[in-house]
Amino acid sequence: MLFIGIFAFAGYKAFFNDKTPNRLPESKVKEIYTAIAGDGKYTINGPRATFIENGIKWTIVGANTPIVNPTVYPKEWPVKGDNFEVLLIPEPITNYKILPFTEKIENAVKSDTISITAAKGEYVPASFVIRSGDNDLKNIMVEVTDLKVEFKDKNGNKKTAIIPKENIDIRGVKCWYQAGVAIDDISHKILVPELLLHDDDLIRVDYDKQVNIVKKFDSIEDAETLQLFMVPKRQNKQIWLTVYIPPATMGGEYNGLIKIFINGVEKKTLKLLIKVLPFELPKPILNYSLYYLSRYSDTYKGRPIVKYKNEQQMYFEFKDMLAHGINNPTVVIDHEELADGTQDLSKLEKVIRIRREVGISNNEPLLYVDWKVTYKENLEKYKQKVKAIVNLAQKNEIKEVFIYGEDERSGGELVGARPLFETVHKAGAKNFVAGWLAGFVKFVPDILDLFIVNGMNGFYAEEPEPRWSVSGPTSKQISEAKKIGRKMWLYNNPQTGLELPAIYRKNFGVRLWLSGMNGACNYAYQEGDPWDDFNSNPLYRSHTMAYPTISGKPIPTLQWEGWREGVDDVRYLTLLIQKKVNEKELKSIISDIDNPYKIRKMIIERLLKND
Repeated sequence: MLFIGIFAFAGYKAFFNDKTPNRLPESKVKEIYTAIAGDGKYTINGPRATFIENGIKWTIVGANTPIVNPTVYPKEWPVKGDNFEVLLIPEPITNYKILPFTEKIENAVKSDTISITAAKGEYVPASFVIRSGDNDLKNIMVEVTDLKVEFKDKNGNKKTAIIPKENIDIRGVKCWYQAGVAIDDISHKILVPELLLHDDDLIRVDYDKQVNIVKKFDSIEDAETLQLFMVPKRQNKQIWLTVYIPPATMGGEYNGLIKIFINGVEKKTLKLLIKVLPFELPKPILNYSLYYLSRYSDTYKGRPIVKYKNEQQMYFEFKDMLAHGINNPTVVIDHEELADGTQDLSKLEKVIRIRREVGISNNEPLLYVDWKVTYKENLEKYKQKVKAIVNLAQKNEIKEVFIYGEDERSGGELVGARPLFETVHKAGAKNFVAGWLAGFVKFVPDILDLFIVNGMNGFYAEEPEPRWSVSGPTSKQISEAKKIGRKMWLYNNPQTGLELPAIYRKNFGVRLWLSGMNGACNYAYQEGDPWDDFNSNPLYRSHTMAYPTISGKPIPTLQWEGWREGVDDVRYLTLLIQKKVNEKELKSIISDIDNPYKIRKMIIERLLKND
């Protein structure tokens, strides 16, 4: 799957040779380690080094990669002396990067009031920036109050409805160094806002050496709630709020406060106003999945990685995906055969149980991925394996099983895969696999039940620099696939992990619905070496939407929040469609609006009008 869409690009070898990262000589890397940890006070571990400070192990990441663009510190700064200021970010899901040294924040406004509109059952983001003056701001804490609205009951008595402050998650946006912006461009390190942290000190960043210094790298874990933090002089710190509106919340205008303390003294108060709409969002009309690459392990207790997850880690990651709109992630199981030749599916059964406990519905099909397609040379054994999976699913009241074929085949390769597809059908399951829509429709329209379709045209046009784009399906090809009754889910538009939240909101939200696709199955929730972007595949960055931890409670990212907003846009659309609006007219109107915030506003206005 890492090679998705690449081979459609002519001259890809030359392209990649230009992008292959340089590595610093060992002597230069050691100079960086010494400057940070002290001479002889570090231990080199492959591409990283560790050192101990006040009893805590720290890991230096990225020293092996040269600096392309040295950090430029601001000469003029808008905040002077002991002062500080707070700027609001009205539309926080954006590709615009607010960095520590951004002097003029283009998407910020001066105001003391944050206003949010949300439906019942929705997570909604808000954000603001704290800007220091000529002195460090130390021991900062941000707190919120309960959100309240007064109303009269049927007897005319005054009552108060509350959204508890526990429903508001407060995090700091961490800017750190990554290997590039695009997934397949690791030619330069770049400072990007990405992580949403409770403990800002979990990652320290050296802007001169351009490295990340990670606390407890081998057992990384964020705090449960926001911790005290600081804003060094002449810097920005973006704060991120996620408000959850429970389904049972009464509609109305809720009021609360955001309080900013410095050294224990309240220095600034913001008003937080939330208009809770009088309806609950339904499930989206589209299907949402991600390639989940982690294998279940009863015993794994090593550093947080992608390949293996214990039960607790898998539970929290499924829970996180469900909360971000992924109703049915794929399942990857290492194939195991018992001595008598039967299939050992005990790990798969445990994964099914975890999914059920999290709340993934049994009405969703089991999307089973075996990248090696075990027994593909022995169709009888392959059939037995698929039958065993189907029987296990039925035992657990899962109605359908989809088996993943050989990844990204085209032309004659698809024709050659027909025996595998036919065997899956004979065993009582269905087929799905990723590739190109034109090939699916031409070669296997009768036997491939779900098309995972590579790419759509033009998403790279919104990136900071012009880039080539993969050749996605045309509207004619989509129409042809619909005529033969096939479902189509999108991937690689783009793949996950780009620090461009608005791209995911647009391309996997309203644009996905406009395209005529039935859903998305993108690659991937996590992939590569997430905590070290400079130790990934030689040609690719890690694909990460949420970062793994030792407990399993993932650390979210800005792009992950962008994805959720895209799903919620479709949920709003779904509710409007359920009210029997003219879909053709709706598509015509939405096609002319490029800003998702404006689209959301228009949909809400129509929903309230229809009510």
